[in-house]
Amino acid sequence: MNRNQELVGIITKGNIVEGLLKKLEIEYARTETKADEARQRPTMRKFFEDVTADEISFTFRYYIEGQTLKDSGKAASELKHALKLLGVCPPLLRRIGVATYEAEINLASYTKSGEIRAQVERWGVTVEAIDNGPGIPDVELAMQPGYSTAPEWVRELGFGAGMGLVNIKKCSDEMELKSTVPDGTHLTMRFYYTS
Repeated sequence: MNRNQELVGIITKGNIVEGLLKKLEIEYARTETKADEARQRPTMRKFFEDVTADEISFTFRYYIEGQTLKDSGKAASELKHALKLLGVCPPLLRRIGVATYEAEINLASYTKSGEIRAQVERWGVTVEAIDNGPGIPDVELAMQPGYSTAPEWVRELGFGAGMGLVNIKKCSDEMELKSTVPDGTHLTMRFYYTS
C-alpha cells in the first residue's frame, strides 16, 4: 500500500527470502574483502625482514600544548593510525595507544608544553614523553594507584584520578621514568612485537 492506501504490490515469502539472501551475499563479500586485506597487509616484523639496511627506523614526533586538554588524545590517535598503516598488530596497537594517551594527558595537564616521540624499529616501538617542567617531586609516590597532584581544572574535566602512570606501566613491556624538579620529566615506554 502506498500513502494513498492504494495496493501497489504484494510482498511474498519469496521476496523476503530473496532480500535476505542478497543481504547475506553482500555481507559475505565484505567479510571476504576484509580477510583478503588482512592477509595482504604486511606485519612490521615481515617489513623489517624484507628490507636490507644496516639500520632501519621510523620516527614520529608530536608537539603537545600544555595547560589545556582541548586537543588531548590527538597525538595518541595519530600515532596509533600511523602504526596501523605500518602493520603493527591490533593488540599491540591498543597497548601503545592507551599508554601514549595517558602520557599525552599528563603532558597537557602538568606542563606548559611537551613532546611525544615514537621510534619504530626492528624489535618494537619506543614511545617517549618529554617535557621541561615542573618535574615530579616523588616518582615512587606518583607510581602508586590513586595518587594524584592534578590541578583542580583537570579534575573538573574528569581526569587526574592518579591512574595514568599505573596504566602506562601495565600497557608497556618496559617503562622508565626520570624526573627532576624543576627541570622536567622524561618517560620512556617500550613495546616489543613478540609480547
